[in-house]
Amino acid sequence: MKLKNLSHTQMAIDIYKRIYTPSNCDDIIIKPFRNIGANLNWYINDNLKEFVLKRYSNKNKDYFINQDVFLCSLNQNGIPIPKNIEKDGKKAFYLNGYWWQLMEFVKGRQFKTGSLKDVINAATLLKKIHNIPFDGDMTIKTLHDPISWLDNPDIELDMLKKVMLKYNKFDSSLFNEIKMIVKEIILKCSLSTYFDLPYAIVHGDYHGNNLLFDEDGNICCLLDLESVNYSTRVTDVAQGAFLMARVNKKTNLINKELARLFLDFYGDLTKLELQMLVPILQLRFLPRAQYIEELGKSDIKKIDNEIAWSINAFYAIENQMTEIIDLIYNFL
Repeated sequence: MKLKNLSHTQMAIDIYKRIYTPSNCDDIIIKPFRNIGANLNWYINDNLKEFVLKRYSNKNKDYFINQDVFLCSLNQNGIPIPKNIEKDGKKAFYLNGYWWQLMEFVKGRQFKTGSLKDVINAATLLKKIHNIPFDGDMTIKTLHDPISWLDNPDIELDMLKKVMLKYNKFDSSLFNEIKMIVKEIILKCSLSTYFDLPYAIVHGDYHGNNLLFDEDGNICCLLDLESVNYSTRVTDVAQGAFLMARVNKKTNLINKELARLFLDFYGDLTKLELQMLVPILQLRFLPRAQYIEELGKSDIKKIDNEIAWSINAFYAIENQMTEIIDLIYNFL
């Protein structure tokens, strides 16, 4: 049977057997995680150990080489991350048009919405990550990196229009609203200003779903390390403060006190970072063509949700985070 004719989960089972276990190992439990983004993840139990199998699209060998540099740095500095399972000296495998990685499965509870302790621990861990020394410049444009919009906004918009048309998701009024949003944000944040922001090793997608906590409420694992990079630290801070302060995961309404608490416990933001926090966060959530393309390949239904959520997030950030930042900035 050809792999391309298999379902996603059947393909995952076949890949796992071919790479990591003997071909006669049939007693495997495999369950797909709830995958919101373009990459897919499965829980695997082979009666000996528990794992997470990850499938990446639109990656290359250099990406995994660079990723390993960052992950080794996180591990060496005491950041709790899942172990990458090696096979024959390799940590990633390319088969059937995708890259695959096997990670250890770490048990823990999820982030508790409204928990002061969880918010404080999340901010403290992020600060520890950003304080890790890093020699060299390995900045790589990720799917959600704000620099892409600042560098070539017209090209980004044109690419977005083309991919929306490709998947029959183009709506002129919706697209014009995105254009207006881009224009408004760029008036507040230029490319040169972006380069003046402090850089650090960043997680790239820092929110509650990517943290696991032990029974004592301490963070026991940092998940979803696909976007780990060397970039502007304020992007991580802004995303964490906003998303971990939401009153629930289905809304962009936030508890402003919790958002302020996250920023206070992170501390040490420069005035420029505070000035740029709102527009940088808004750019972070804009729907890029490359990401929409990957969503279309994974599940076309996800495109509508992503675009609608992005537009809603723009206004939610403007209406809520601006007030918090103004208070902090005026206090300095």
